[in-house]
Amino acid sequence: MPPIKLERQDVAAEGDLVVTVNNQIEVRVQSQFLTMLSPAFRTMLGPDWLKDQSLLSISAAEPGKLALPDDDGEAMRLLFLILHNQNNLLPYLPMPRNLLDLAKVADKSQYRCLPATKIAFTLWFSRVLRATTQYEHLAAAYIVDDPGAFHQFSRSIILGQDSNKIRELCKKVMDAGDEFGLGAIIQLRHQVLHKVVAGGVAYMVEEMSKKLTSSEYDHQVNVEVLFAGQDVPRGHCRYYHDAVVQQLRLLSDDGIWPEACRTDSLTAIRDRLKARQLAPSPLPGYRGARRCCEAHNDNWFKQHFEPGMKAFTKIAENMNVQMCLDCLKSPTGQYDGICRDIYQHRPKIIPRAPMAAPVEIRDYLVQVRQEFGDV
Repeated sequence: MPPIKLERQDVAAEGDLVVTVNNQIEVRVQSQFLTMLSPAFRTMLGPDWLKDQSLLSISAAEPGKLALPDDDGEAMRLLFLILHNQNNLLPYLPMPRNLLDLAKVADKSQYRCLPATKIAFTLWFSRVLRATTQYEHLAAAYIVDDPGAFHQFSRSIILGQDSNKIRELCKKVMDAGDEFGLGAIIQLRHQVLHKVVAGGVAYMVEEMSKKLTSSEYDHQVNVEVLFAGQDVPRGHCRYYHDAVVQQLRLLSDDGIWPEACRTDSLTAIRDRLKARQLAPSPLPGYRGARRCCEAHNDNWFKQHFEPGMKAFTKIAENMNVQMCLDCLKSPTGQYDGICRDIYQHRPKIIPRAPMAAPVEIRDYLVQVRQEFGDV
């Protein structure tokens, strides 16, 4: 059977070494560049190299041969292009999987030439769009030790992907071994933040819905506080009942509904909170009855619901989403006071309640801390 003809690329046209990678591709390179920039290649091509080959005897006319059966063909092709400064042949942005594979082979545990690839990675990381950020980009930034890119990629993934995608991503990563521990961290951070924001909205809706059945707001209309000439039916005041119905309708129209919030991305929830419609105050046809309710009870919507929703909107805008590379790589895996990304660094995920937040918000955040701890 004739030998399989492999794809061939001459990274160095006059190179003195042909490298066969994983029986996928043959790459012609200059051995001097490899030994100069990679300690691993310096050892690999040293005195203990194949007996019938020597760096002194190989040449462009009679190139030596080297087999790398365990490496990825595309990742090694990109690495050789970088080591030979063939930047014009590099792709605008490699596929996410290829970018991660390149980071792995350039890492100190393999060919130990990360410093030579830093410029290429920095340029590629700057071209990753927020909407298309993948786990592989985050893992590559972790290996290359780029805190700025790691910060941005973690933020894009946690904010931009919905709960189902996050769950699938983390399961895939953890099923594959989660070699950097990033899958478990993404899952926890997203779970906590989603609990704070989406769970908080559900909590406020639940508190509001209790007004429909609560006897606290079930009282007779006090005709003494009605404006003169208003035709308001005698009997029980229905202001709170109709206010709840109005608020629920607006939340449903705006997509700020517990069922939707449970699965939507944090970005989608945040944007909807910012664009939320406010109920008319007073409700149409309830001016006098609204005075009646305020005369007997605090207006829950004015004193609690609106401040609560504003507090969650503020919390959603200032979520501690991004992950800190230096904290993850510290001996304890936690903030130790020394981070290169110090101006963006906030150690705690679960926020403190804003100053103007009502008691419901404070109570809910306490519940979240009891469930997850003060993470």
